[in-house]
Amino acid sequence: MPPARTEDPAERKARPAGGQRSLFPDCRYRSGEPDDDLPVQIPRPVPGVDSTRTLAEIEKTAILKALEANDGDRRRTAEQLDISLRTLQYRLKEYGLTGRD
Repeated sequence: MPPARTEDPAERKARPAGGQRSLFPDCRYRSGEPDDDLPVQIPRPVPGVDSTRTLAEIEKTAILKALEANDGDRRRTAEQLDISLRTLQYRLKEYGLTGRD
């Protein structure tokens, strides 16, 4: 049987009067319910960003555009995208773009 655990004084201080431990001892609102005075912010769409596409689709498009702008030169493309050549090669393989045109 493991030895009994002694309680840390900080844990005792953080415990509400009901005996339950608070996950957020420094939190001003202890009820767990949102405060009605706090503003609610709903994220707005960013202009020029298609929020229906996945990050992978956006990344693939960026790679293809950079490859085209650099006439297929992978080293220059990697530099333009600020990634290593190895990362570019990995992404090309991941997206099925390994064939040289």
